[in-house]
Amino acid sequence: MSYLQVFASHRQISMLAAFLMCALLSVGCGGSSDSDEPRGDVTISISYGGEPVPEGMINLIGEKGGNDKGGDLSKEGIATISGLALGKYKVTVVPPMLDPAPPEPGKPAPKMKEYPNIPKKFRQPKTSPLTIEISEESRDLKFDLKDEN
Repeated sequence: MSYLQVFASHRQISMLAAFLMCALLSVGCGGSSDSDEPRGDVTISISYGGEPVPEGMINLIGEKGGNDKGGDLSKEGIATISGLALGKYKVTVVPPMLDPAPPEPGKPAPKMKEYPNIPKKFRQPKTSPLTIEISEESRDLKFDLKDEN
């Protein structure tokens, strides 16, 4: 392959990448572009056997695509999520993300922490029994994962 053919091929790839980037930017991130759409807020408390779940994240997966949101749990087991499109959501509770940094050379990898206060069935949308419906009023919801087993 000649230099000109390689250059032309790279140029075509660059132009295609630029076109795709522009198309993605014009579409956005999948959320509704209607800023007048009614929204609601929710504060969710997560406990296990009456004790707050102090680490993790709550994810709300909308019945209508593109409305998913989430929030980190505080030390009190509470997450507030604002600006949710009205409708039904599946609720999942997942452990915190692991530190993506690899261990230093010569040091062992850190042991993975267990999260018995977040049973596995609550971590996936297909298996979590938790659901909520968001309306225009702010809401305070409580889930005890041990009671939901």
